[in-house]
Amino acid sequence: MSPGPNWLPLRYVRTGDLTVAVNDIDPNRDIFRYPPAERLTHGQFEQLSATFHGAWDILKQYYPHAADTIGVTLNTIVPAPPGPRTRGKSMAAGAGLGVVGVNEYDDPMRLATQVLFST
Repeated sequence: MSPGPNWLPLRYVRTGDLTVAVNDIDPNRDIFRYPPAERLTHGQFEQLSATFHGAWDILKQYYPHAADTIGVTLNTIVPAPPGPRTRGKSMAAGAGLGVVGVNEYDDPMRLATQVLFST
């Protein structure tokens, strides 16, 4: 059976040693203090992917013990709209182990900080 015409695939960010789902499609993903982003465009997804790679490199270099833990627990990131309303704000929600909200698509250091303090 093939997917219906409105079906959208779940996309993933893959680094050398970590694969994380980018959940920008689940209607029940509104679990953070800020509303989730709409489906990311291809360009936004590519920007988030590149930024996540940089953030992961920072975490592995400067916080290796935390990166080890994050590497086995983080499985999903939920994008929130970037911008002044959410810039620099925590996206922690107590949503459960392995889920982090992110709103820093263009700055690896900010994204690394967000992941570090939200997991």
